[in-house]
Amino acid sequence: MQSYCRSKGVKPSPDMIYKMIRERSVDLGKDGLDVSFGNGLVNIYKLIQGQNLR
Repeated sequence: MQSYCRSKGVKPSPDMIYKMIRERSVDLGKDGLDVSFGNGLVNIYKLIQGQNLR
């Protein structure tokens, strides 16, 4: 994600990257955070698709 953002001329903060990943992950197992799947599956396509980085 960091490399993708920098290729677009944006230097995101760690908090910004964390927020983008959390908002665009696919929840697996029980709703929310769980011991089997954590926060879920990171969907890279959804993460960068239509991303407004500025």
